[in-house]
Amino acid sequence: MHNISVYGSCVSRDVFNSRFVPDHKEHFQLVSDQQHVSLISLMSPSIIIDTDHVEGDVSPFYQEVFKQDMNKSYLNKLIETQPNWLLLDFYTDAYYGACMLKDGTYITNKLWQYRKLNAFEQLSPIKSFSFKENTIEFLTLWKKAFDAFIREIDILSSSTKIIVNRAKFIDNLVVGGEETLLSNMRQDPFNIDHINYIWSMMDDYAITYHRAYALDFEKDNYHLIDTHPWGKFYVHYDETYYLNVRNKLIEIMK
Repeated sequence: MHNISVYGSCVSRDVFNSRFVPDHKEHFQLVSDQQHVSLISLMSPSIIIDTDHVEGDVSPFYQEVFKQDMNKSYLNKLIETQPNWLLLDFYTDAYYGACMLKDGTYITNKLWQYRKLNAFEQLSPIKSFSFKENTIEFLTLWKKAFDAFIREIDILSSSTKIIVNRAKFIDNLVVGGEETLLSNMRQDPFNIDHINYIWSMMDDYAITYHRAYALDFEKDNYHLIDTHPWGKFYVHYDETYYLNVRNKLIEIMK
């Protein structure tokens, strides 16, 4: 049984969800996880605001993500759980990036969602950093945050081995047996190849400079499905993806 923590998004977390991998508990014990919080935010000081009465037009899951984004609690989870393995993906940074507040601290750049919460009025965002606004500044910030993250792991959970999930955006969506492009359906303004390029730069940095294990992603082997439990999106893959990741993790952990 492999003791594992997950930091990233559903591309990693759902491998440990019985809806996608029914037998995952036979192979892994998920001891902690964190989704949808930028590494730039995580490695910034906690935000001192009242999160006890967060309300708004956001699901309970995302209300909790907001609280975790403010209090930067994942490092405490690592101390408590001491996982043997840590599965990372960089979807949140690649897609959302980070936002600097007036006091110089950072949160995840999900302002479109956070504005729906009553606690947002306690924040003072002044500048966003992302792949599409200021790529070089953003990557410089991200590398600094990732280096700090690795230093913290070396101190707080020194036996933890890191696996980078190299998942990526894909565009081909199958609806009723017919294939189409999700980007055309959504009329999204961004370039998928560009965001995947930035995401790959993050993967390569972690694997090359911090000797993380690589969990490869065969982009052409998967497609998106309109029946995915979380809806149609660029990282909501068909069922073979989750089973393949399970198998690759087992192989890496031998």
